[in-house]
Amino acid sequence: TSYGGIHVDPTLLSFSQNFLGVETFNNKQLLVEATTHQTCLHKPVPSYQRLEWVGDAVLCLAAREWLFCRDDNHSTSVGELVVLESTLVCNEALACIGFMKGLHRLIDHRDAKLPGRFSAFEFELKDNVRGLWGTDPPKVIPDVVEALIGAVHIDLGFNEGQRAALHVIKPMTSTISRTTFASIDARFLHPKQHLFEMAGTLVSVKAYTEEVFLRLQNVFPHWKCNMGNNSNCT
Repeated sequence: TSYGGIHVDPTLLSFSQNFLGVETFNNKQLLVEATTHQTCLHKPVPSYQRLEWVGDAVLCLAAREWLFCRDDNHSTSVGELVVLESTLVCNEALACIGFMKGLHRLIDHRDAKLPGRFSAFEFELKDNVRGLWGTDPPKVIPDVVEALIGAVHIDLGFNEGQRAALHVIKPMTSTISRTTFASIDARFLHPKQHLFEMAGTLVSVKAYTEEVFLRLQNVFPHWKCNMGNNSNCT
């Protein structure tokens, strides 16, 4: 995608190269798109949302492949792999990595509430009582992290996108690499996913569409009753 005449700030370019571990970009304008908030209606580029959509898939695949290859002796269950993946790609982790690198300063937005959200998140990161999992990060930060990863994938291809994703989450993967799942400090793992996986051994949860659920209850929805005589209608 080319938008013609879009200036790419050298600071944004330098940051992106370091943050993503990429030396050169073919289409630097994608970096502008990746850091443009949807409130910037005046800009001739779209917001980061499409690149974020791509980057989310790129990051998840990179994390899963890294975890799969790391577990070469098959000692980690699928449930444990899911917990580790959630820890690597969750909003809290990506927001922390992005914020600590200063990504929030490069996001172009017109949202009057975001500066306050950034300040509150900075305070939460310094709060040693609740820790990372007790924070409420502005979603724009992990979104832009994923958008930048998506920009690499679109601009430089699959392999470079995977490398960029792993470069971003290296602070997390380097910690996991030094230990086994059983010996990982539980405080490192994403608590919601960890709890869900543990509860999965005790609780069985099934999801049904409304129509299937009502059929199982021997009751059809009202719109179904309007299509003819049905003895199951109430």
